[in-house]
Amino acid sequence: MYVQGAEPPLVGPDPPEDFDHWKKALTGRKNVEFKLYPKYNHLFFEGEGLPSPIEYTLKHGSVAPQVIEDIAAFILKTPGGR
Repeated sequence: MYVQGAEPPLVGPDPPEDFDHWKKALTGRKNVEFKLYPKYNHLFFEGEGLPSPIEYTLKHGSVAPQVIEDIAAFILKTPGGR
């Protein structure tokens, strides 16, 4: 399973563009799903405005429950995932 937050990271490629590259690279694989979470940063919690070092060091968030649920559901339906 490939999951990604869509909020812009501090460095690196534009998240939706990066997501599209992964989808293209893994096209046709039956054991892959893709989930893009537009409201979450790459740590899978909702950021406030443009990301900054403060967001990642001082404003700790928790992984969004939806992301955890989606990953768990994928594992449970994958052969050998139970």
